[in-house]
Amino acid sequence: MSETTSDQGSAQPASFGRYQVVAPIPGGNMGRLYLAQDREIDRQVVIKTLDRDCSADQKQRFLREARAAGRLNHRNVVSIFDVGEQDRTPFIVMEHIAGDTLAAVIRNREPLLFSRRLDLIDQLCAGLAYAHDLGVVHRDIKPSNIMLDRSGTLRILDFGIARLDTGEQTQVGTSVVGTLNYMSPEQWEGGTVDGRTDMFAVGAVMYELFSFTKAFPGNAPPEVLRVIFGEGPKPLQDVCPLAPAALVKIVNRMLARSPADRYDTLHEVREAFAGVRALVEDAQGGAGIELADKTMVSGAAPVKQYGSAIVPSPTRKMPVQDAERAEPVEVRVRKIPLGLIAAGAILMFGIGGWLMFGGGSRNEGSTPPSAGTNPPAASPPTAPAASTPITSPGTSPNPSPAAIPTPPPTPPPAPPKPVDITVTWAEAFEIRHGDKVISVAATRHVLVQIPAGQELYAHSDRHWLHSRIPTDKSGSVSVPPLGRLAVTLVPRFMTCMVVVDRKDLRRGLISPDRPEKMAAGRHEVSLRCEDNKLQGTQIIEIKSGLDPTIVNFTGSGGG
Repeated sequence: MSETTSDQGSAQPASFGRYQVVAPIPGGNMGRLYLAQDREIDRQVVIKTLDRDCSADQKQRFLREARAAGRLNHRNVVSIFDVGEQDRTPFIVMEHIAGDTLAAVIRNREPLLFSRRLDLIDQLCAGLAYAHDLGVVHRDIKPSNIMLDRSGTLRILDFGIARLDTGEQTQVGTSVVGTLNYMSPEQWEGGTVDGRTDMFAVGAVMYELFSFTKAFPGNAPPEVLRVIFGEGPKPLQDVCPLAPAALVKIVNRMLARSPADRYDTLHEVREAFAGVRALVEDAQGGAGIELADKTMVSGAAPVKQYGSAIVPSPTRKMPVQDAERAEPVEVRVRKIPLGLIAAGAILMFGIGGWLMFGGGSRNEGSTPPSAGTNPPAASPPTAPAASTPITSPGTSPNPSPAAIPTPPPTPPPAPPKPVDITVTWAEAFEIRHGDKVISVAATRHVLVQIPAGQELYAHSDRHWLHSRIPTDKSGSVSVPPLGRLAVTLVPRFMTCMVVVDRKDLRRGLISPDRPEKMAAGRHEVSLRCEDNKLQGTQIIEIKSGLDPTIVNFTGSGGG
């Protein structure tokens, strides 16, 4: 590993294997962070290292982070691409996320909508609930470990002190693992931790996001401990008057001192959140209610300007001009002289009728009749068509009202009758309308007064489920049953990633005694190895039931 010297004079590695170091990144409590370029795939990554003089215990914890985070594949969790060691320096290669941390959002007091804050906390709970289901506890949730990418999606960073659920304790040696203002009481006491430990930290982050005030303020352990084990945080409604009682109740339960008094899982927290979201949606249509579409704090500018273009940030809304202060906009309309046009049309019709039925009886250039001779008998005039108005100079047409019939109004079609539908499945899933989640993850959904014919889908990223729900009539809906997948690999494929339907599942063997749950039906199973290309693709039919469908990758012919 060659090294260069940065502007600050400290040694900076030139590369880690195929990863070319671009620049150091501030931060890193156990080592250093670098922005790097993957020369083989041509993408930017982040490399996290440990110092060379780290203890054996720190090195094991660092490698444990890689193993724990490498198992996670979720849209709200930052991906781990690679792990290695170079010149006695272990390193992890992670996904590079461009955006702001939640700590920056809170520090800048950005004017987020109430509904946007609810959405961010729901995304945080979704990513952590997924990790907890796989036996991984983060143990250091805080605003600086949470990022918002350029699309506005929340991403959880730095499972740096995460642990596999193997009965280990929070303490490593004599040090307590965590961050002062977000650590649960059981972490301070060195007790056993589980998903409810992260839940406590999420409650503290939620409190801070809605109030821009720390739930447990202080810069030293005695100050923080006095609040956690003594007086407790200030009531949320005191620092966030817009918070509804339902939200206050959720936060209070998440911040309960005893884990037994909190929710059992973050899935339950998301279900409780659904009630608050329903309150917000009702408020959006109610008169005089400002809860739903109200910015909590006026702070940073809600837009960014690039040249002459104004681009809304994914975490903000575009500004609305104050109607009382808005200057009137002059709209110039060119008036059409309808009276003159009508008079001209009448005159043209009159002249045409006179020429046709009056002055038109003598042809131009004909000889007038002689005196004493009888003029030729005139043929009777032909009656004009009913649609042609008879006019004479100086007179106006007077069409009959029956000449312009008015069609009867067409009655609007009757709206479809709403339906009530109950949807169940063996695992938690969402109900979606397009990309919008209308019912958060649960094993049973009761949909009341749904418009008949609305396109709804049962969706689960974790179990590869995206099934259309029939909404033509009320009743119970059957979702495709649950099946199981097992993958066996030859040794040379053991480091490859198993990919299902073009989405990464997890690395290595998925043994028949520990299969992966997923929706029964047709799926595409592949491997993604060192070249990052899919190989050995197989189309399989996963059967429902407890017996797994086994896919073999032997290496012959790629699969």
